Amino acid sequence: MPDIYYCLTQDQGNSSSERKKLEHLAGLGLLSICLKDLLGFSPNEIRLEYGRFGKPALPDYPQIHFNISHCRGLVVCAAASQPIGIDCEGIRNVSEALIRKVLTETEQEAVFRAPFSNESQNSRFLQFWTLKEAYSKYTGKGITMDFQSFSFSISDTGLAVCSDPDVACALIPLQPGYVISLCCGKSDQPFSLKLHPINSEDLVPYL
Repeated sequence: MPDIYYCLTQDQGNSSSERKKLEHLAGLGLLSICLKDLLGFSPNEIRLEYGRFGKPALPDYPQIHFNISHCRGLVVCAAASQPIGIDCEGIRNVSEALIRKVLTETEQEAVFRAPFSNESQNSRFLQFWTLKEAYSKYTGKGITMDFQSFSFSISDTGLAVCSDPDVACALIPLQPGYVISLCCGKSDQPFSLKLHPINSEDLVPYL
């Protein structure tokens, strides 16, 4: 059962680099809170190791897999006993060229079949995009992957299925205006998500 910790952050007019730095620190703060809950105590130090393509891991707690993502206004951290990846994006306009560049033909058709409005097509594209980002982070290969080498299908009810049969995935409706997707290695346990909203004030000590 993946645990999802998330926090809505306030944009205080910082520059892009300052905002991303604060979001990064907020993500590590969510990880600290997550580890305290999962381990039953607060580690004195969180030591990270990085894989070949930059995916972070916890060498002192190899039983816990985690992944962090952030965008303007939102930070998320996912943890599970299986490899995991998560991605979040604020809904925004996307170009047709980008849609055709990163999606398979079947996925493109699903985007263009969405109710004819920029908002609907942007949302559907970002669902596929975040699923692909989450999968690439789950594998640890990140953006080195060919995003057209794997695919997803999304039902009218929002159920997502990956072409990799060993992966469970989900679209997470946390907050209007955002798209959040998760990919996790399957286990013998039923796949469900446990959500943990965190107040921004609780992250202040980590910033």
